[in-house]
Amino acid sequence: MIFRAAAYFFIFLWSGVACADDTRDRLALVIGNAAYQRATLKNPVSDAKLMAERLRSLGFEVFPAYDASQRDMKRALQNFSATLHKRGKPVIAFIFYAGHGVQLKAENYLVPIDEHIENEGDVDLDTISLSSVMSVLSNTKLQLSVVVLDSCRDNPFAFSRSIERGLARADAPIGSLVAFSTSPGKVAFDGQGDNSYYTAALAKALTEPGLKIEDVFKSVRKSVRAQTHNEQTPWESTSLVDDFYPAGQTVSGNETLITKKSSRIAKSEQPSKPELSAAPSQETLKISDAELQKELTTISDKIAVSTRRLEQLHELSERWDSMTNQLLKAMSAVDEQNARCVSVESDSERADCSRAAKLQRERAARIMEERTRLTDAIKDSAQETQVIAISLDELRARKKALEQLAGVNLDEIKNRISNFHKEPF
Repeated sequence: MIFRAAAYFFIFLWSGVACADDTRDRLALVIGNAAYQRATLKNPVSDAKLMAERLRSLGFEVFPAYDASQRDMKRALQNFSATLHKRGKPVIAFIFYAGHGVQLKAENYLVPIDEHIENEGDVDLDTISLSSVMSVLSNTKLQLSVVVLDSCRDNPFAFSRSIERGLARADAPIGSLVAFSTSPGKVAFDGQGDNSYYTAALAKALTEPGLKIEDVFKSVRKSVRAQTHNEQTPWESTSLVDDFYPAGQTVSGNETLITKKSSRIAKSEQPSKPELSAAPSQETLKISDAELQKELTTISDKIAVSTRRLEQLHELSERWDSMTNQLLKAMSAVDEQNARCVSVESDSERADCSRAAKLQRERAARIMEERTRLTDAIKDSAQETQVIAISLDELRARKKALEQLAGVNLDEIKNRISNFHKEPF
């Protein structure tokens, strides 16, 4: 029971609750295009779904779009931009795109699944330029933005010499980071499984506690280079001013704090330890059976009280776990509603959809508030859990020693009775 309660506490730390220290709203637009009429891709949709799930677990409200047409992509950008403008406090924006991308005359373009590119002139007509994506972010009062492009697959438009291999170098505006799955002009690999090397590494690195966003991408670069034998090198352009820790700033610090706190408990905050004997000495045989039974009863009562308290702390952890599942479901419902809003046509339908999305967000916010209260309660109980665990170990050791002593006393009495009957009158 002790270990289960302690395990829940550390799971709670690891799962990104430390992000609660960052009060900035987190919004993410995630697009994955794979079902192209020509040059179909294997991984982008599963890459996008993995990123949506991972970002959601890190507290982002996610706006997903899978196998999107040009109209769908433009609508998704419009909705995302409108949501950014409505937020009344600092926002962190994250845009992830997986799919075909091309460069033409040093400009990068994201390719929807319904493209009909036959010549250079069609590129601007049938795609979404990266500059238009960046303009969505620059027109809002963002504190920080991250744009990730896992889109440097083989070029399906090689009929034009102007449409070059890979993507072009791009400058990041102040307060932003633009990340590419490979270096400028190079092609990225799809990977062995359902996800590209790049996206799989990114999804993992984002959940590493204590990493700044810049360090996240350093970790991704190291992983991808190792998996591709240095043939693919992810690349970023950054002009970030503020710090951003996706999985929380305080977790790795908390590990230090927990270690120090445990050390203090071990040295100065522990309850005073009773003196225990490895085995009952002859002197201890002088204690009476009544005194033994009294102390055993007292220790048993203390063990029962401590065990009940640990069970209460365990129930608190289970409630937090249940609340976390409810929150994930609520955020998933928000994502689904946002996805539905992308496809509506009329103004009235769009208004109804926006109202429904607002209700879903409010419900998610209420669950988040309750989960935060539970988080605070678990934080407050962490030291108590450690102290109870230490106390229980000591009580059980003392009880075992006393039980051994009680057994010795009983044997001594039996010996005396036996010797009494053997003595002559």
